[in-house]
Amino acid sequence: MRDIQDAVGGAGRLSEAAYQLMTYAVEEEHVLLRAVLSVVPVATVRLALGTAEGWQTFAGASAAVDQLHLEAAQCTPLVVLTEGRSDVDILEPSFALLYPHLKDLVRFMDFAYRPAGGAGALASTLRTFAAAGIANRVVGLFDNDTAGCDALRALRPDTLPTNVRALRYPDLELARRYPTIGPPTCDAPEGRQEHADINGAACSIELYLGRDLLMREDASLPPVQWRSFVPGMNRYQGEITNKAALQQAFQAKVRTATDSPSAMATQDWSGLQAIFAAVLTAFH
Repeated sequence: MRDIQDAVGGAGRLSEAAYQLMTYAVEEEHVLLRAVLSVVPVATVRLALGTAEGWQTFAGASAAVDQLHLEAAQCTPLVVLTEGRSDVDILEPSFALLYPHLKDLVRFMDFAYRPAGGAGALASTLRTFAAAGIANRVVGLFDNDTAGCDALRALRPDTLPTNVRALRYPDLELARRYPTIGPPTCDAPEGRQEHADINGAACSIELYLGRDLLMREDASLPPVQWRSFVPGMNRYQGEITNKAALQQAFQAKVRTATDSPSAMATQDWSGLQAIFAAVLTAFH
């Protein structure tokens, strides 16, 4: 080591034999660095890249960095963004009940950090995440309604980075023929009730809470009220009636399942399971 220190200190040129011997004796590849640190432990080091020899260049550096980000994302929780707080209040406890072994691998974004809701706000958040180049895998979940479809159309999901996905809630068999209340007419001042396929037009999270919860005592379903017309999609936006009561009923359903897990076998979770299946396979 003294020969190395002397050479580093300016006393002479280090022989290849001395370097090889010290590499073997110290059992460390970086003996020169150790020698430098022992001679000048506090010093400014300048590296002239123009005179460097033996450096390897890698033409695919950018691709390698992208691959590194992708591999790092596999080890971080998947982040799920939704249109509103009510979606999180339903999805988060449901996921913990249905997939307890995966609950630490999926995070639903806390709306305390994103107070604005709606399809437009979700699209803006996804654009921000994409521009920031975050490493996490991110899934944006839009309602399966006209506003959600319109926001997805404007967002253009195919232009997002590979670690960001934009989806809408999946279509429901229940929604293919669902009671709706149309705009008022002369013959029906309060609107006429007709059945319609509301997939892509009026399926908010409440439609996914299970037939057992949606079905009323007379075996009817709470109708969807057609509201505003969305020019970009050339169709109306619908909203299920009595949303607040449905959300409260779902909280009771969750409490029952939490207190008695065996009760889940008699409950309908198929709608929420379809949503989670879409999330869990978003990157496959």
